[in-house]
Amino acid sequence: MFIFEFNLQDYFKSYRYITSLVRFFREKQDLTRLKVSKDLDIPFTSYRRIEEDPNFKNINYINRVADYFNINRNISNELVSNLNTSLERFYHALIYGFKDIEEPYQRIISLEDECKHSFLMIFIYMAKFTYYVVKKDVKSLIEFDEHINMILFMFDELQHKHQFILYLFLSTYYSLLLDYENTAKTHVKVLSYLDEFTNLKAFTFRQITHNYIILEDWTNALFYALKTKDLLIVTDNYYGLIINRLHFAEVFFNIRNYDEALNILNSLGSFLILHESHLIPLEAKVLHSSLYLLLNKEKELINILNRDKTEVNELKLIRLYIYYLIDKEKFKEYKDSLNELDFNIDQLRVYKIIVALFNEDKSLVNRLLKEVGSCHLNVLKNLIKVIKFKVKDLGY
Repeated sequence: MFIFEFNLQDYFKSYRYITSLVRFFREKQDLTRLKVSKDLDIPFTSYRRIEEDPNFKNINYINRVADYFNINRNISNELVSNLNTSLERFYHALIYGFKDIEEPYQRIISLEDECKHSFLMIFIYMAKFTYYVVKKDVKSLIEFDEHINMILFMFDELQHKHQFILYLFLSTYYSLLLDYENTAKTHVKVLSYLDEFTNLKAFTFRQITHNYIILEDWTNALFYALKTKDLLIVTDNYYGLIINRLHFAEVFFNIRNYDEALNILNSLGSFLILHESHLIPLEAKVLHSSLYLLLNKEKELINILNRDKTEVNELKLIRLYIYYLIDKEKFKEYKDSLNELDFNIDQLRVYKIIVALFNEDKSLVNRLLKEVGSCHLNVLKNLIKVIKFKVKDLGY
């Protein structure tokens, strides 16, 4: 049994899976009720009931309206069951930190064509929205805005459990946009559901902590991290406990209690850096490395990185920065081994900052650091904070 059961079959116990879409498509096409009722030769009062009455059952009128708006009403039980299972696996993986959310997500996407122009598209869109939020893909979220509006338009038609999960990831969406007011408002809505979904309290508080960390509200982040900890102590959600500890470390790092942050990370064991556990996100490695740099433990950090089996770009840039600090010859050698084309935009900016530091080009360093601006979406955000902190001693 999954911790979050979708029960999509419940939506197909009446014709509402068809009629609930009518108003959305009508307004999308900027049509009036009177216009549609006349086009279909349906009494206006009957048409109004199609849109408003969940118990409307005149299948003749319903079929006419469905054809008019090209609503797919031939939904098989097999399709509903397949999507339901895939959604449950996807959200379960998010809650418990399974190694790969891609597999259940791709199963959902593979069903998209079959779900087009049907009520099920709401859940395809919801999964896409959640995926983009988790990946912090703001560009895709902005392009996805029309579909987000559809989900919100249909909000009252959703079961409470689906409203809850939508609000939860909507709050993170607002935090990614640095929209503090809407993040806080949505948190209030999320919390109003928790008496109904007590088994998701720890996950909810964990997500709210994450949102406040993005917004750099360390007081609220610490408050919800503590609430999360209290709940997780009595559960067997190991992933949740790890992420909770990382949240504490992130808070202490940013309020400059570096020793406490490092103690927390060290208490989790060497797998933080050695990548022996798929449960540990890359952000943890960067945070751990950033702490070592702030505490001037570059040589110790190099030894840790030398044992790491994963040469991802973020760790390559950390290594490059360490060589800039302690070994100029190795810096040159290592820089020559890197290919700028392998870096994404955010990584390339950090790379250019490090190279400019090596070349002692103060004006370029200052300009690049300003261009970095808000780095809340960058996995390397804590390394950037370290660089900004350390360059002050160099007169930048």
